Amino acid sequence: MDLIQKSIFKRIAIRALIIYSGVGFIVIATQILNQVTRIIDARQNVFIVLEFFLFFVPTITVSILPFALLIAVVQTFDLMEEDNEVAIISATGARPSYLLTPAAVLTALISVSILLISLFVEPAANRMVRDLINSMKYNAIQIAAGSGALQEVESGLHVRIAEQGANGSLDRVFILDRRDDTTEQTYYAKSGWLLEINGLNVLRLSDGTIQYRDRNSGGTSQIVFDNYLVDIESLFSRSSDLGYRPRQTGTSSLVRSWRYGSSSNSVQRELVRRFSDWLYPLAFFSIAAFAVVRTGLVRRRVGARLPVCLTAAAVLKVLGLVLIGRAGSSNTAALITLILPIGTILLFSMVTLTGYIKRSER
Repeated sequence: MDLIQKSIFKRIAIRALIIYSGVGFIVIATQILNQVTRIIDARQNVFIVLEFFLFFVPTITVSILPFALLIAVVQTFDLMEEDNEVAIISATGARPSYLLTPAAVLTALISVSILLISLFVEPAANRMVRDLINSMKYNAIQIAAGSGALQEVESGLHVRIAEQGANGSLDRVFILDRRDDTTEQTYYAKSGWLLEINGLNVLRLSDGTIQYRDRNSGGTSQIVFDNYLVDIESLFSRSSDLGYRPRQTGTSSLVRSWRYGSSSNSVQRELVRRFSDWLYPLAFFSIAAFAVVRTGLVRRRVGARLPVCLTAAAVLKVLGLVLIGRAGSSNTAALITLILPIGTILLFSMVTLTGYIKRSER
């Protein structure tokens, strides 16, 4: 790239970074606010907030950066046209491809970055978020053991421990789980211990009962035990949440699971998402390039370019999300999910190129 193209590249990159940072900060702050109750209950310090902020960045990047790029490309050319820069550069014989090359290079870099983030960085960050939440649950239980008050570990899950002995024993453990809409579970034990076995945080309950009550019919059943040993994760999480979810699992593990036919619908759905996200920056750039070139790269019919491009990009992304939702149970939907952004890239590129050729022939 020459000096002019480097200047265009820098303008687009800076504008995209500003938009991404502003919108991303708001979205991440909203996500952290969803965890405020857990953070307060577990009495965590400010560093836990910074960890959450850092671990949410990859997911937000994959979602927001393509839109930030689209806005930056269109706004940059709009401002250049207002300052007559495009007209002056075009008067020297420069073609639209000359002006769009910096944006294309930046788009390629962003697409590759999103691919790497989706395949490797985002799953690891999601696992860390999960581990942080589990750690806060464990801390909240420890606090409940020292307070003697009924603590709400999370919505619908209450824990009360009368007191904690000098040797770490827990006296009169009471757990009420009403998170399920149909079944209420109550755990009571005369004593218990919080232990760590092979890296797992374990709760050992002694001399107690587990009662299950059907919330619709009122019927109950009860299990009496002398000793009940279970890890914190399995006891204080819904059964569907046990272990790492597909979004928190490494790509190589998901591919192996899918390849050998032992995967669930959610595994195929997650793989399709990871291998399609990187195509959207390219699709959005093709939409922006179409809008810029078809308006002639001069100051006319440019006022509606940004809202039109954003609308087209939003529709494309929503369609992609709908298809991803069905990609787990339908191979056809999975294939269409990948074809959709690729088809958009080819369609808008062909129309843009055709329009430019016809304009050149005149």
